[in-house]
Amino acid sequence: MRFYFEVFKFNFLTELAYPVEMFGFIIRKMIDLGFLIFFWLVVSKTNSNVFDFTRMISYFLISQAVTDLTFSTGAAFGREIQKMINDGQLSNYLLKPVDILKFLFVSFVGSEATITAYAFATLILGLII
Repeated sequence: MRFYFEVFKFNFLTELAYPVEMFGFIIRKMIDLGFLIFFWLVVSKTNSNVFDFTRMISYFLISQAVTDLTFSTGAAFGREIQKMINDGQLSNYLLKPVDILKFLFVSFVGSEATITAYAFATLILGLII
């Protein structure tokens, strides 16, 4: 288990090596969220008896968080494995005495730690609202 934690930590620190990219990701997600909030604010103003603004925002925050936490936005984990197969890198991992799925998943989660942290923050905000 310690080995997998070290793999996670290594990939997480690699992600932190590019703080401008991480900041850009957070800004992009906040702009997306801002447009979403603005859209539902306009819809709730025109149909105030049909839509409850806070419930709609809470729903979309929670759904976005679940999407990010399950890594289902672009099937990036599957694409990483496909890329490794095409490049011939997967055979190197298959020769090592590790559980290949745990290893690849932990390294993927470590490299996507920014998305995971943002998703938890969005989920908590959605639950509070």
